Amino acid sequence: MDGKGDGSIPSYGEVISDEKRKVSEGSDDVEIEMDDKSMEKAPLDSSNSTEPIDEQNKGNCFTQMLLKGVNEATTFVKMNKTILRHVFFGLLLAGYCAYFIGAMVYGFQQAIPLIVLTVVVLVIVILEVCSKRISGLLKNTCNLKACTKSEKVKKVLFWLQVVCVCAFFIWLLVSIIIQSPRQLVSLLGLCLIIFVCFIFSKYPNDVSWRPVLWGIIMQFILGLIVLRTKVGFNAVKFIGDQVATFMRYSDYGSKFVFGDAYFVHMFAFKILPMIVFFSTVMNMLYYIGIMQWFIGKLSWVTQKTLGTSAIESTVSVANIFVGMTEAPLVVRPYLNDLTRAEIHSVLTCGLGSIAFSVFGAFVEMGIDSVHLLTACVMSAPASLAISRLLFPERQKSKFITTHSLKLTEGSDRNIVEAAAVGASMSIGLVANIAANLIAFLALLAFINSSLNWFGAFVGYPDFTFQVLCGYLFMPLAFLMGADWEDCGTVGELFGVKTFLNEFIAYKNMKPLVENRLLGNVSKFNNGTAMFMSERSEVVAIHALCGFCNISSLGIIIGGLGSLMPEKKGDLAELAMRAFMGGIFTCCMTASIASLLFVETISAPTTGNNTLGMNNTGF
Repeated sequence: MDGKGDGSIPSYGEVISDEKRKVSEGSDDVEIEMDDKSMEKAPLDSSNSTEPIDEQNKGNCFTQMLLKGVNEATTFVKMNKTILRHVFFGLLLAGYCAYFIGAMVYGFQQAIPLIVLTVVVLVIVILEVCSKRISGLLKNTCNLKACTKSEKVKKVLFWLQVVCVCAFFIWLLVSIIIQSPRQLVSLLGLCLIIFVCFIFSKYPNDVSWRPVLWGIIMQFILGLIVLRTKVGFNAVKFIGDQVATFMRYSDYGSKFVFGDAYFVHMFAFKILPMIVFFSTVMNMLYYIGIMQWFIGKLSWVTQKTLGTSAIESTVSVANIFVGMTEAPLVVRPYLNDLTRAEIHSVLTCGLGSIAFSVFGAFVEMGIDSVHLLTACVMSAPASLAISRLLFPERQKSKFITTHSLKLTEGSDRNIVEAAAVGASMSIGLVANIAANLIAFLALLAFINSSLNWFGAFVGYPDFTFQVLCGYLFMPLAFLMGADWEDCGTVGELFGVKTFLNEFIAYKNMKPLVENRLLGNVSKFNNGTAMFMSERSEVVAIHALCGFCNISSLGIIIGGLGSLMPEKKGDLAELAMRAFMGGIFTCCMTASIASLLFVETISAPTTGNNTLGMNNTGF
């Protein structure tokens, strides 16, 4: 029998062939069905066993059921995304509340830092959530645009600002005269800096005094909070200590890579790895979006007070956290649309400040973390004020408010990649710092040897480059507020920082700080100063807190030139003026710090974070 048309049961092979034909003809939904009787009559052999087919069917069914479940779960999550997000954050918040209460019950005193951190985060979240609603409510209740356009309102606000500024400076002047009249020298130095910048301004007739005055006022406010109040000093000291402690976690990586004796080579194996660690953390924060949010809020405050453009305000704030070539990356899509004045501000802000990436390195050198952190923050408004004096804005910026900017986000695909990329990005910076130190220290040794050789012919064999800088910058150190007997030392440090590198300058300052803290070292040894007074140290810390040196000038021109190739001509033309702006920025912050500084009642004997703490408040 052939099994066709005679009522007989087709064989197993014919069934398979028929099913293969159906599948080949495009019937995707065909299923092979065979009853138990046909399977019993089918010939049994090892090649035509039904067990693999059953296993395959079971596997296909299981896969289909699994895919169906996944699709249903995905659809459910998409449809209830908001509810699930609220549930997740609700559970997270409930867990933290339980932990928070448990911490306070366990020990209230030791939980105070946790309480402060919780309150700060809670206030930030509340302000962030309510800011849009509050602004919308204000717009509905009062037509703000109409109010700001009113000439009478503008005049009232202007004169109110003038009265407040005059009252502030009169109070400050009276306070200085009563407490320490010699501090008026620092005020004279501040006025001379402003006068010199105005005289050498590119367009003196177009100077806008709002960013200049508000930049100075913001510096005074920051200085008053830190140097004249216990609460402000302790708060900044706490932040500085925490940052320094956090940076020291790089020691674990250094110990693993370089061995237990890594600290023997202090700079190479302990200080430089801090920069690698910080770069990793910063790139992770950029990936999460925390840094963009933080920079955006601070730049909004800067833009509203100083009246500078959004680009300038954002870059000046970003320079507090990252280096001079990394800060412009935050606004990279807009760099080719900058005006010449904005380019000058970007250069000045980069050269007039240091970044947190080297903060830990300087603290490890023995530099006081409070004044170093204060100098970092004060440099943001100072650099904008100096830039607006040296190169006033004559064009119309395309970025009037920070709302017109969208800060760039990280291109990394996950947080692990962000950490790895951040570590890789630091290689160039670390190599650049190491190479510059090797080159400039060798160059300094050669210059000093040459000056010794020439000086020996006239009976002055100890003549060095540092001595030359001391004489050259001694008047400037005096005008910034340093004690006269320390002006030569401060001038030496400032000259080394300007012509060589700030790392070398802070390294030379380290033994001076240590000798003063010991308290049993004579002031001079064979005519060489062994330490400085507290006031002179404060002046030196602020004056050295900037990247304005010859090597950094080449770095920032090369870095920005690659980011904005269409503006290379403007960069080259504005570089030297911005370099002078960076120097004046450091001098301005040093003058204001000296103006507000109050000597401690008794000299400290231990630690390096007690400089300049005022025991009397206001």
